[in-house]
Amino acid sequence: MVRHVNNVGTDILVEEPVKPFTAIPGPPWIPVLGTLLPYKIGMKKLTGYHHEVCRLHQKYGPVVREVFGSQTVVHIFDPDDIKAVYDNDGKMPYVPPLQETAQFYRKKNNMSPGLGNINGEEWYRLRHAVQQMMLRPREASYYYPIQDEVACRAVDRLEAELDDQGFVRNLDFLIPKWIMESAGMCCFEKSLGCLNGGVDEDLSQKLVETNLKIFQLSAEMKFSLRLYRYFKSPKYKTLSSLEDYLYGTSFKLISDAVEELKALVAQKTLQEGQYNFLTYLMSRKELSDKDIMVITFSLFTDGLSTTAPTFLGNLHCLALNQDVQETLYQEIKTHIDPDAPITLGIINKMRYLKAVVREVFRFYPIGEAVQRLSQKDMVLGGYHIPAWTYLELNPYVWLQSKEHFVEPEKLMPERWLRNTSGTSTVNPYVLNPFSLGIRMCAGRRFAEQDIYVGLCRLLLKFRLQATSNDRPEQKWSVLLTPKTPLPVKFIKRE
Repeated sequence: MVRHVNNVGTDILVEEPVKPFTAIPGPPWIPVLGTLLPYKIGMKKLTGYHHEVCRLHQKYGPVVREVFGSQTVVHIFDPDDIKAVYDNDGKMPYVPPLQETAQFYRKKNNMSPGLGNINGEEWYRLRHAVQQMMLRPREASYYYPIQDEVACRAVDRLEAELDDQGFVRNLDFLIPKWIMESAGMCCFEKSLGCLNGGVDEDLSQKLVETNLKIFQLSAEMKFSLRLYRYFKSPKYKTLSSLEDYLYGTSFKLISDAVEELKALVAQKTLQEGQYNFLTYLMSRKELSDKDIMVITFSLFTDGLSTTAPTFLGNLHCLALNQDVQETLYQEIKTHIDPDAPITLGIINKMRYLKAVVREVFRFYPIGEAVQRLSQKDMVLGGYHIPAWTYLELNPYVWLQSKEHFVEPEKLMPERWLRNTSGTSTVNPYVLNPFSLGIRMCAGRRFAEQDIYVGLCRLLLKFRLQATSNDRPEQKWSVLLTPKTPLPVKFIKRE
C-alpha cells in the first residue's frame, strides 16, 4: 500500500495495488543525456516538441516518464488526473520556472526573481501584493479606456500599412508592438511611440526581436545539460547579452516613470488615478524596489510572447471562418459605439466575443503544458508519484480530439456558451490557457482586455479574409507561436 493524496486533499491508505514510479512507461533514455540525443543529432526538432508530446501520449498512454539530462519529468494527460493535481495544489502550489534561464539570469544579477520563478512563502508574499490590482476584473477594468485608446491607434496604423492587395506589411511585428504600446501605457501612462513610425518604433522593434531570440535560445538551453550554470558557454553569453539589452532598456523606462512619480508626490501635484499601476505597487510595503521593477517588467514584456501570438491566431481563425466572423461582427455592432470608449460593462454583455477567444485558444494554444511540483505522494493513473516530482500537465493533446469536442476540426464558439442549465458541456480541465487556481497567470485580465478591445475595434473597420484554407503550423520555443506569417487580408468596410 502507498500513502497518497486523494482528490480532496486527504491522506489515505490505498488498498488496491499501485504500480511503482519505476513502472511508468516512457521513451528509452541513456545515462547523462536521457532522451536528449534525438534532439541533439537532429532526429527530432525542438520547434516540434509539442507534436512529440502528442506522440508520447499515443505510444505510452495517460502517464509517461521522460528523462531530460538529469531531470525526470512525468507527463500527465488524463483530465481527471490533471484535476487531481489542481485539487491538491494547496495554499502555495509549487511550480518550476517556465524559463530556467531567466531565473538563473535574475539570480546572477541580484534581481527579484518575480512571480514565476519562486515558490513558498516568498511567492505568496508577491502574489498577495499584486492579485487585487491585476486579477480582480473590476480593478483591472480601470485600464479598459487606456487599452481601447491604444487599440484605436493600432487599427489606424494597420490601415496605413495596407498594401494594394490588402495585406498589412510586417503584421507579425506590428501586433507585438501594439501589445507593447498598450502595456507601456498601462505601466507608465505615456506613449512609448511603438506605433508612430519613428525612432521610438525602431526601439520597440528591436525589443520585440530581442524577446523572440531570447525565447529561441531559452528553448535550446532547456533541452541541454544546463552546463551554463557552471561556466559561460558561447550560447549563454549570447543569451546573457540579449537579456542585458531587454532588461536594461525596460528597467530604464520603469526607473524613469518611478522617478517622475516620486517627483509628483514630493511636489504634491500627483493627480488622483495618475500612475495608477505604479502607485499601487509602491503603496505595498511588502514589495521591495526590486520586486516593483520585475513585476512591472513582466507586465510590460510578457504579452509579446503570449497576447500577441494569440491575437494573430484570432485574426486567422476569423478570416478562415466567415460565418463566425459575421456573427461576431453583428454582436460588436450591437454593443460597440465607434465613437465611445469600451468598458467592462459592455464587454460583459458580449458572450459570443468571449466564446470566440476561448475557442481560438483551442486552435492556437499558448503552450503545450502547465508545470507543477508534487508536494505530497500521489497516485495518478494507477502509478505512485513521489513528492517533489516534476509534473507536466498536458491537456494540449485533447484540443483537437473527438473524445472531448464535437467536430473538433471546426471553429465553434457556441461550444463554450452556457446551456439552459447554466453549465458548459466541455470538461473544464481540457483547456485552461492561463492555468487554474491561485497560480493562474497574473496578467490574464490585461491580456484578455487587449484581445477583446482589439478585435472589436479592428472588426468595426475591416473584414478579414484568408488567402489559404490551411491552418499555419505553430512552433515551440518554450511557448507556442505561429511558424509562418498568417495569410490574412484586411478589407475595409464601407
